Amino acid sequence: MSGIIGGAGSKSGVIIYDNNRPAFNVHRTASWTISASSTTIVPFNSATNFFDTDGCYDTSTYTFTPAREGLYFISMRINIDNLDDGANLEAIIYLNGGLYMNERCSSGALAGHQTQQVQAMISLDEDDYVQAYIWHNDDGDVFMADSRYNQFCGFRVSSRY
Repeated sequence: MSGIIGGAGSKSGVIIYDNNRPAFNVHRTASWTISASSTTIVPFNSATNFFDTDGCYDTSTYTFTPAREGLYFISMRINIDNLDDGANLEAIIYLNGGLYMNERCSSGALAGHQTQQVQAMISLDEDDYVQAYIWHNDDGDVFMADSRYNQFCGFRVSSRY
């Protein structure tokens, strides 16, 4: 079984075996403000210091297109700084432009930082695509922290089941 460490330009030190390619792990390069009550694509725009083994993640459209059919594990994690008490935060994975999987949480009495994540096993063709979206119903805009707390990643688990 052969493998590579990370990918082109990788500094991650993660070993990715050929059967698990393509694989990606991207993040935000800076903080970001999200408008209230709108479902918004998350601009995960950097694979620097993370990885994209086969160049399948487009940092301009924030889209992963696997170019190889199979069963994929897809995950996203988001962290919001200033969510009000009682407000909801939702992490959403879109498949081919429509909602595929979502997870929602409500902020508690302490409010402030709120983290939400969602994962899915998705059977993908070579021309399918996945994207990460966020939604919240806070009274105003909220602030998404930097790369340490936010990521979008995935890898091929196997050929179709």
